[in-house]
Amino acid sequence: MPRIVVFNQNYIGDVVFTLPALRSLREGYPESYIKVVAGGNALEVLKGNPYISSLARRPKTYGEKFEFIRRMRRENYDICISFSSRSLELAIFSLLSGCKRRLGFYNASTLPFLNFYIKENNSDHSALDYLKLAIAAGGKKVSLIPQVFLSEGELQRGEEILEALGVGKDEMVFGILLGGSTSFKRWYPPALLELLNNLAPKGQVLLFGGREFKEFGNFLAEGKANIHNLAGYVSLREAMALLKYCDIFIGQDSGLTHISAALGVPTLGLYGATDPKRTAPIGEKVNIIYKPLPCGPCWGKKRCERPLCIEAIGAKEIMERVDKLLGKR
Repeated sequence: MPRIVVFNQNYIGDVVFTLPALRSLREGYPESYIKVVAGGNALEVLKGNPYISSLARRPKTYGEKFEFIRRMRRENYDICISFSSRSLELAIFSLLSGCKRRLGFYNASTLPFLNFYIKENNSDHSALDYLKLAIAAGGKKVSLIPQVFLSEGELQRGEEILEALGVGKDEMVFGILLGGSTSFKRWYPPALLELLNNLAPKGQVLLFGGREFKEFGNFLAEGKANIHNLAGYVSLREAMALLKYCDIFIGQDSGLTHISAALGVPTLGLYGATDPKRTAPIGEKVNIIYKPLPCGPCWGKKRCERPLCIEAIGAKEIMERVDKLLGKR
């Protein structure tokens, strides 16, 4: 059976969208060794995935890259797949790895290093592009809903954190993402404050986010018995486990929002500068608020004095969608 290496993305949400493709490869090659290379915290999303034989972190320094290529050649891979259409580095890795079949997406700069490619379809969800590339490599057609795996120990850890916060097992739990890695994936503060004032009397509110949101989350939770800031206090895997205990999760086009949907949690995605047609959360219980403007979707390329696409989403509309999602449980 062929040995397969997959060069994955660096951002959590992007990696979530590749999960159906990884399942496709495993079903197409049930006995093959499949290695996945990814960067940053994205590796955390892939832990415990039964479709993957091994994980490796994308090298950063020149020394690491040289040793990485040497190791790849020693491991003797037959099929190499790059899920990044823009990364020249990954395309070069594909060639230098010695792989006989090198697959990726069409891009003029990476094309010389590949011997098979498909074109991305910007009218489809990006997860479908990844799946099509996996099928072209010999994978099988599978569901487009991503699968994220948590261990019993991780779920137990989630219960312990909730107990320490004083969250009762029968209480309603709302998860709120304070923002993504970019400024155009953040809240309009008046809408967030109004939303928190509406949610807190109905149950317990958990605030999620990276370390950069720690102080903001502390400010929002200060003096509020039912609002708990987890931003900067829990690891990504702990946050993923805590999502399983949320009755609903509300977030922007960002990693945790996509993980929440994949876990089957009722998820409300808030979209402004990005296009849900391309990057909406994928799951059985997903709702989207998107306010398209003449200037969008700009994907953050425009520097607006005021983020009108974000300001257009108000707390009242969010609460209406929350009630709709909760009614589907």
